[in-house]
Amino acid sequence: MCEYIRKQIESMGLHGDTLYHTSDCFCLQMVDIVGKFGAFVNKQRDPIQMLLVALILINWAPTEVLGPTVNSKLNSMLGPVLSPVRSVMANVFVRLFLWLVLLYTCCFSKDMNLFFLVSIYFLSSR
Repeated sequence: MCEYIRKQIESMGLHGDTLYHTSDCFCLQMVDIVGKFGAFVNKQRDPIQMLLVALILINWAPTEVLGPTVNSKLNSMLGPVLSPVRSVMANVFVRLFLWLVLLYTCCFSKDMNLFFLVSIYFLSSR
């Protein structure tokens, strides 16, 4: 990537060590950001997976099978707990974080388990 940027800068007729070092610094900073984000995602992988699995299972739970009275009681009991959780998960920054996790797991770490969990969560939350 850094070599590509250096060639692009030189193709514009701009030469010099300052531009080359600037492009190297930029590339190193980008790699460092991806590395730090990846380390965080890898460290928090299990809690992220557990939360997403729980939310997906709760969303798709067939509570209608229990009958209309039990279903309504269960929904009224879980409503005060799930409403704040759903509102937090619908926050734009949480969705951005999950989208970045999706991008990281797809393109950098190749962690298909977490990728599919985040994908299923996004599909089921719409």
